[in-house]
Amino acid sequence: MIGAVIVAPRASELIYSLALAVTHKLHVDDIASTFTVYPSLTGSLSEAARRLHYKITDPADH
Repeated sequence: MIGAVIVAPRASELIYSLALAVTHKLHVDDIASTFTVYPSLTGSLSEAARRLHYKITDPADH
């Protein structure tokens, strides 16, 4: 399950995506596999999830 805290100048652009993730009890894998537009703030959420997923699943590769 995902929880989120956003502290940023344009945080309002990210809140909706993360609110949906929390409401639907998504896992970081769900966010990591989501298609997003790049470059964008919401794209940064998926990229962060992909990096977190990679570190969790393949810690020896970093």
